[in-house]
Amino acid sequence: MNNFSSPSSDLPLAEHVADSLRAQIIEGDLRSDDRLRDQRIAADFNVSRNTVREAIRIMVHNGLATVRLNSGASVRRLEMDEIHDMYAVRRMLECAAMDHAASAPEELFNELARLVDEVEHHHAEGNWREAATLSLHFHQTIVRLARSPLLDAFFSNVIAQLRLGFAIMPDQGSFQSLWTARDREICDLIRGGQISLAKSALTSYLDDSESHLVNALRAQPRLNTTSAKNSIHNH
Repeated sequence: MNNFSSPSSDLPLAEHVADSLRAQIIEGDLRSDDRLRDQRIAADFNVSRNTVREAIRIMVHNGLATVRLNSGASVRRLEMDEIHDMYAVRRMLECAAMDHAASAPEELFNELARLVDEVEHHHAEGNWREAATLSLHFHQTIVRLARSPLLDAFFSNVIAQLRLGFAIMPDQGSFQSLWTARDREICDLIRGGQISLAKSALTSYLDDSESHLVNALRAQPRLNTTSAKNSIHNH
């Protein structure tokens, strides 16, 4: 685990810890309902517990953690309306970012291709967690075509929430295997300048992905609504 006691940027130390915890969610190392124990995190990052508490407040604000009375902090579990909202945001941002492809630097197109190559490699090896992580980075790179640091930072939280949604699926291999060829199709269409077709392919992709997550959530036992109402969200 990285030691952030001497950050290289001007961001507050708590934001560095929050960013790293978000990265752990995106990579599948932290999952819904995992406890965020301030003492353990403080030791992992060599920071004070007050810094960890501030990092957790940032995560709560970003929709990645929740704090419950008498239970402490834990990674968020998505509700149905949040999944719908997340996909509405994805349709808007990813499709809009494609409109900027003509002026995007070549390295972004190369990065799209590299990420899809990696997704295909891990798909072939059956490494579904790695394939899922790289696919998320592929879609983050689509948003980077807009060349907006603000959108990029915002979308980092979206893909972290999306990874929490992936954990709903009972069979990760069956779910992740659906998207590799479609990521390749979208990549090739963007790189070939066929933006209208890329948007259509992406919209169909997102519709299907949303349906899978919604159906999986509906199949789960409902969470205790009383405990949910006792959640403390420090927005």
